[in-house]
Amino acid sequence: YYKLNNVPAAILQFERARKLKPQDEDIVHNLTLANLRTEDRIEPIPDLFFINWWRKWTELASADQWAIIGMVSLWLALCMIIGIFYIYHSLLIRRIFSITAVLALLLFAVSFLAAIDRHKIVENHKFAIVFSPSTDVKSAPDTQSTGLFVLHSGVKVELIDRVGDWNKVRLADG
Repeated sequence: YYKLNNVPAAILQFERARKLKPQDEDIVHNLTLANLRTEDRIEPIPDLFFINWWRKWTELASADQWAIIGMVSLWLALCMIIGIFYIYHSLLIRRIFSITAVLALLLFAVSFLAAIDRHKIVENHKFAIVFSPSTDVKSAPDTQSTGLFVLHSGVKVELIDRVGDWNKVRLADG
């Protein structure tokens, strides 16, 4: 689509690919190139540093992979806890088992939250790419309402609500 100069379709496909592999540098680079060919320059609101950190962390794996990591760490924690009760003679090994159990439980909690977050991002976030050459954004779902501004093809919007044939959208800049 990019080579055919169909920028909105290229952006849509790159966004879909990024949903599947968010850390892929080629996808991110190609999406950036496609966004440079759009007419509207919408700068997203920067997130707080810890939100960026969490997002980068959760993008390291898919929701299913985070769930597997969580289940493995939970089993490890349970095995360590059971091992603590069966080892009476060595205080050092009991401490190692205790520390390992606590760390595994922490990893379980983090991976569980990451799995929920990744699933929510993939399944529940509704985004759309504007395909028409220009679209009037109205203040209300009515043809007689005030026109706020015009969006051009290739702009990514978040779908907030739907009323009949009208969509309430949010841009990346708020």
